[in-house]
Amino acid sequence: MLGIDVAPFHAIVLGAGPALRITAPLFLHELEQNPALQQELKHYLYVSMSQLAQTAACTRFHVLGAPRPLAVDDSRPGAFRPLPSNVS
Repeated sequence: MLGIDVAPFHAIVLGAGPALRITAPLFLHELEQNPALQQELKHYLYVSMSQLAQTAACTRFHVLGAPRPLAVDDSRPGAFRPLPSNVS
């Protein structure tokens, strides 16, 4: 779908129940023939990328184990300061 021929990972699903499998060329052929499937996958990709970007931005400023939440420091653009302990 994105024109990339290799994946940076290999996944194995371990779980009970039936499963279906399809080759990449056959999947791409079906994708070309089905605009609704294309739209759903594009929507899924958009949401996934949005969540990834938000996670990256949030983890940059909200480190696990931080003593207090941070707030924008208006006196220094791009700077953050701990919130007072009585503010949540």
